[in-house]
Amino acid sequence: MDPADRTGAEFTEPGRGSYEVVSVPATRDALSAVRLLPPRLAEFTEANLPGLLALVGRADREGRGSGAP
Repeated sequence: MDPADRTGAEFTEPGRGSYEVVSVPATRDALSAVRLLPPRLAEFTEANLPGLLALVGRADREGRGSGAP
């Protein structure tokens, strides 16, 4: 992800706080150790992890994405 491509009020209005890009390995253990917000995103990720991991692997094979192990 290129931080320069981020847009929106959350990135242009300092009063909204700071937002950091954090790379996390695409593993069940690593993702469960991160507090994903909103909680619905965490639920979705847990429920769909096999499909999401397949997409990460596919993006890697096609040269699109970091695909952390």
